Amino acid sequence: MAFRRSPLPAEASPAGVAVVSPRQIRLALLQLGLLPAATTWLESASEATRIEWDFATELRRDHAMWPVAAAALGKTDTDIDNLFALAATL
Repeated sequence: MAFRRSPLPAEASPAGVAVVSPRQIRLALLQLGLLPAATTWLESASEATRIEWDFATELRRDHAMWPVAAAALGKTDTDIDNLFALAATL
C-alpha cells in the first residue's frame, strides 16, 4: 500500500504556500541553519505555542506564532513566506 501526499489547500500566502507539515518546516529550518535558533526561541515561547509546535498535524502560515517567531529569529514576513515555500518542496 503506497501513501500519497495530500495536495495543499487552495488558500495561500503571498509566497504561495499556506500549509506545511511539521516535518517539512523543521527540515526547512534545518536546511537554512535556523533550527537551533528556533528551538531556543520555542523554549521561551508560551505554552500554547509549544503545544502548537509539538502536536499540530499541519502548520499554517497565517498562525499568530509566525510574526513572533520571525521577530525572535531576526527574519521578515517575506523570510517566513520563503521558509514555507522551501518547506513545501521537502
